[in-house]
Amino acid sequence: MIGLRDKEVTLKPVPEEEATLTSVVMVLNNRYMSKRDVWHMHMAMMQEGGQLLFKGFTHNLKQHIPHSRIESLKNGAGEVASGLVGTQTEICFRSGSTNMFVLVQVR
Repeated sequence: MIGLRDKEVTLKPVPEEEATLTSVVMVLNNRYMSKRDVWHMHMAMMQEGGQLLFKGFTHNLKQHIPHSRIESLKNGAGEVASGLVGTQTEICFRSGSTNMFVLVQVR
């Protein structure tokens, strides 16, 4: 992961309830997702005890959504760096490829 190359990391086991995320904010680039696509992706993320996600890591969901990244992960304690997707996890999608043009006419 970016930024962890020169840092010492300590891993410790935690209960699943403590590691489960309450919300995830994902940024999608160059991709349209229908409600059906979102539902299927959420179901795939919950299989086998939940998908482990890391904030800022671009390869989290490459098999489901290429060109996506995780912008924010939250659990009961607030903002976290990683966690598990559960049945109660709220997923918010943001578009990273939206363009807006504002035309101003000057007289």
